[in-house]
Amino acid sequence: MNKTLILPTNCLNEFATDYPCVFAVTITNTLCELIKLLAGTCAATDAESTTTFNHDGIWSEAIVDLNDVDERNINTVMGSINKAESRIEMSQLCVTTQAFRFTAIPKYLGDDMLLSTPYIGIAELDNETLLVRTHVLAC
Repeated sequence: MNKTLILPTNCLNEFATDYPCVFAVTITNTLCELIKLLAGTCAATDAESTTTFNHDGIWSEAIVDLNDVDERNINTVMGSINKAESRIEMSQLCVTTQAFRFTAIPKYLGDDMLLSTPYIGIAELDNETLLVRTHVLAC
């Protein structure tokens, strides 16, 4: 399985203006199994969520119109995302029983600049279709 996710990011600091605005990751079989394992662990232990360090994916300052991303131009979009990769720290995967998201902090900045992607439902892992979210959804 190789499923590509391209997601907008949100910054904890509502006044921040200069931060990576897009996150892209390829969900491999290994990452998919890890996410499902962690979701199962949450269910088995009645935990709200679990978090682990994860360095998959690219946090980028690329200007990408997520409304225009599709299978035809994915290589061009990924090239733009790769060229504008941002340096980050504390890259983590947060998993609940129903969903997962990625978080990170831009290098040299504080916890108040925590970046996060929208939550993605665990069920989305059951297919290889490109997933592009155009805005951050409330949970």
